Amino acid sequence: MSLRFHEIAERDHVIQNPITVEKLDAIGAACGFQPGMRLLDLGCGRGELLTRWAAQYGIGGTGVDISAAFLKEARRRARARSHRTGDVRADRRGEVPG
Repeated sequence: MSLRFHEIAERDHVIQNPITVEKLDAIGAACGFQPGMRLLDLGCGRGELLTRWAAQYGIGGTGVDISAAFLKEARRRARARSHRTGDVRADRRGEVPG
């Protein structure tokens, strides 16, 4: 598997977005999630947003990303947090030309 530039440049980022963990938590709190709700995370990167919120709020969901490397990590995070998360999946729905 060959890596794309952003997969290398962002390899040490916890969140693939210019946002702090504190802001991510504040956004999650403002969303008013209820246990059992489902979330679709398009461009999920390594799945931090979805797995974090699933663990905090008891929601489930699906993360979609074009990066196989990031999805591998998203799946690992979902498994690692599975005792506290609902149904969390990482998915790759085909290639985007680029």
